[in-house]
Amino acid sequence: MTTETQHHKQIHTLLTQKISQLRQELPALKIYSYLLPHEDHLKSLLTDLAFQREAVLDEHVFHHGSYYDLEIWGSQRKKVS
Repeated sequence: MTTETQHHKQIHTLLTQKISQLRQELPALKIYSYLLPHEDHLKSLLTDLAFQREAVLDEHVFHHGSYYDLEIWGSQRKKVS
């Protein structure tokens, strides 16, 4: 297993634990994440955690000499009565 793969697994485990904890403590909380289009491993992680891509800001971020879209991902929140 490569160092990058191990790092991704560690991020996945940590985020899964923290988001689960937040959902238990604050069930109505909506969580947002902002990603660049090439961050496929993070998109996969967010999809596994029941996030959905909600918006794209066209050419919003200047990164390494080019402009890139910025994707906004949001979690599903529970309805609280």
